[in-house]
Amino acid sequence: MARFVIAAFTALAVGLGTVAAIPAQAEPGLYECLGAPSDYPSRFYPEPRVFLESQDWWSARRMAPGGASTHIHLGACFPQGTAWTPDAEGKVRLDFRIMLHNVANYRVGRFRGSIACCDPIPGGGAGFDDTSRETKDLIASAMPNGYVYITKFLDVHGAGTDGRKEARFTVDLRHGRNERRSFQSSGWQSYLDNPDTTVRSDYRSRDSVAARGWYEGFGYTNATYGDFYCSSAPPTVSGSWQPKASMAPGSGGVRVTSYSAHVDPDFHAGSDGWVVARGRGSFDGRLSIDTTKLTNGPHKLVLVANARKLSRHDRIANGTSSGVQVIPFVVAN
Repeated sequence: MARFVIAAFTALAVGLGTVAAIPAQAEPGLYECLGAPSDYPSRFYPEPRVFLESQDWWSARRMAPGGASTHIHLGACFPQGTAWTPDAEGKVRLDFRIMLHNVANYRVGRFRGSIACCDPIPGGGAGFDDTSRETKDLIASAMPNGYVYITKFLDVHGAGTDGRKEARFTVDLRHGRNERRSFQSSGWQSYLDNPDTTVRSDYRSRDSVAARGWYEGFGYTNATYGDFYCSSAPPTVSGSWQPKASMAPGSGGVRVTSYSAHVDPDFHAGSDGWVVARGRGSFDGRLSIDTTKLTNGPHKLVLVANARKLSRHDRIANGTSSGVQVIPFVVAN
């Protein structure tokens, strides 16, 4: 079963910054995580990893989505598109940064996740559902603007089958006044190869990267990077880069009313960064990014999908729910 060790830090929110160095082998068997924050609990892992982040934004009433919205961020160094390398006991380590912005009058419902979501052979050790008072209080300590780190150790034997698995991690909040639920969820891909497992089952057909925002009355709003993404070889681009992206409704989601794609934004400092795409409705296609306008080195692509619903009959589910995915990439012109 999962056990956990908690390392906590709180700080004033500073928004999105630039990523760290390209993953490099620091010592035999260890790799540096691309994009890990400077105070991240562990920068080195037994497999290549990249710091991915999924976000949920809630913008009440006619507020425009952005830095003033209520935000839930969940980020982690994750072996996207890569096989896990468990220890001798079959355990893997995940260090989560949970960051909150403008979160007032909310309570924490739970923190849960799995590295093998929707496995056809259910297992208990590849995931966690943490409703402990200690964890709830720790996450709540980041309100209204701050962050905490939580470390989990998961047993890969609980996955049930080998193959490409989707990892979903969620911080679930409830509004203190009306009990409306909101959360973010990830859709990140990694591989399991247990020596004692003979059944293989791939959940997805490709190594995509997705974030889902969810607000009660809106369902899922998804932002997805659709090209192959592997932490051992993250996108290193030059000239004209045309990544595949989708900003669209997810399961049970209402209509997506607008989308945007940004390079190196800092929403909480009032900067949208370089807006490479923006429009009404959903988007499913390829972006066009002239990387010669960027400095060589690491950058971030941020995909935002917005679902706006203004209702005279429901004053609570009245606003914009957004799903936001952050994608590190490297320019090498």
